[in-house]
Amino acid sequence: MKRIISIISLGLLSCTGLRAQAQHTGEWSAHAGFGISTFDLSSGFLKSEKGELTLGVGGNLGVDYKFFFTPDWGVSLGLEAAFYNGSIPTTNINTEQQVATPPDLEDKFFLRTLYKGFEESQTATLLQIPLMVHYEINMSTNSDEDEQVFAVAAGIKYGIPLSGSYKQTIKSITTTGYSEHTNQVYENMPNHGFETLNNVHQSGDLSLKNSVIVALEAGLKWKVKEQDNHPLFTGLYWDINHAIGIKVSYSFGRKAWTN
Repeated sequence: MKRIISIISLGLLSCTGLRAQAQHTGEWSAHAGFGISTFDLSSGFLKSEKGELTLGVGGNLGVDYKFFFTPDWGVSLGLEAAFYNGSIPTTNINTEQQVATPPDLEDKFFLRTLYKGFEESQTATLLQIPLMVHYEINMSTNSDEDEQVFAVAAGIKYGIPLSGSYKQTIKSITTTGYSEHTNQVYENMPNHGFETLNNVHQSGDLSLKNSVIVALEAGLKWKVKEQDNHPLFTGLYWDINHAIGIKVSYSFGRKAWTN
């Protein structure tokens, strides 16, 4: 009987030990990012005529949960709102397009438009779902204490547009026509649409699509206070082709491993 009790006790202790070794916990965290918005919101027309947008200020706010399946490696799933903006500096834009002519007229007719003092600002808000892989290196002198940890992460973010808008200011828009048949420029003919409009202001919504963003980040995770179980992460984030900046994250529960 004693032998049986000893075997059962040993089995329970072994199960408890295995359960303790398999106790993988994680952490909830809230984060904020602030930096430069590199997301190109411009339309095909602006890209072909003007080029890229001027970099603007951007940022994000969100929450995530990290699950560590080893003391160093883990994955996270989160939700964040990301804010982007950019502008096109004052410039002049020339466009030209061929217009349909009667079948019996072989020569071409072109419609030309000159935008003087063109300026545009754009803003967008995306709901992003980050799925990241994390790796942490303990930099503390005491390996049992995670007082200072170097943390890196890589993954993807799925972006869903919530809103996007633009505002344009144009000092003048001049429309003219040119006929190869008569070799003549048609201008100052308001009844035919060849005229100059001054101080034009217009705005509207941007047509944005869902996107997959490659994301990277690196920084330090450290204790704000001794015996604090809520580490603070400070570092850099890079959402490729979207944003780059500084990230601060506050954890509500530190990962724990029982040996």
